[in-house]
Amino acid sequence: MLEHKWIVYLEQQKQAKFTFEKVDKAELVEVLLANIGDHNAHIRDDLIYPNLAHLLFDGHFTESELATYLHRLMGDEYLFFDIDNYIDFSVLVRSFSILQLAILVAVHNREGLISERSIKSLYTQFLKYFSEETVFTGYNDSVGWVHAIAHSADLFNQLMKVSSLGESELKTMFNAITNKIKTDIYYFQHDEDERLVVALKSGLDRDLLDEAFLLRWIDSAASFKQPKEFPARLYITNNVKNLLRSLYFKLLPEEKYHTLTEAIATKLQENVKLH
Repeated sequence: MLEHKWIVYLEQQKQAKFTFEKVDKAELVEVLLANIGDHNAHIRDDLIYPNLAHLLFDGHFTESELATYLHRLMGDEYLFFDIDNYIDFSVLVRSFSILQLAILVAVHNREGLISERSIKSLYTQFLKYFSEETVFTGYNDSVGWVHAIAHSADLFNQLMKVSSLGESELKTMFNAITNKIKTDIYYFQHDEDERLVVALKSGLDRDLLDEAFLLRWIDSAASFKQPKEFPARLYITNNVKNLLRSLYFKLLPEEKYHTLTEAIATKLQENVKLH
């Protein structure tokens, strides 16, 4: 549990625009990491997340220190913490660790401060995590925003922009996203599709993916085994529909994506519907 003195300090830092004066920044990071998945939504979302994000993003640490934080966050204590969910709401640690990993990749994209080897290791570990995550909850009345999939979308968005991750890695990430969205056990209703589409658009804008792959990917996204029972049948159909619709409207303003938007429209009209 976060001590009261730290809550007061973090509130003060929000007011002071995160100057972090009169504090041992390394000690503060340790305090924030220890409480990254706090069950109190205000403390977790409004205090711990922004203060830690600014500490990592605003140039307070060296390349070596940032790399150390990256490797810690993608390990068993954070990204894979209680991945089998024996502890109530352990997903909060995983989910909010992902947001900080996205911050660290954003720093890398801005300044190249983290080694390509470390970024590639994160890419590999994150894809493993994403395939294993089973808690899809967007919002919970008890603890607030959980959002492991939406936060994963934010990390995907940053990874899609990494110059050392090329065509093969982009294809793998595109497929990972559609594999996850095609679930029949949960209906994504808290803007997960919008966040994932931001990531997909970042990948498309790299201009590394050929049209043939993208058309196959759209066809694959719209193809799934539809359960006979409800609501499973409705969940998977609408998860796919929402992702494709969001992508359609994201690409529509740009003429260069005309072939893709036509393909998406065709799939929405013909393939992704209840039978």
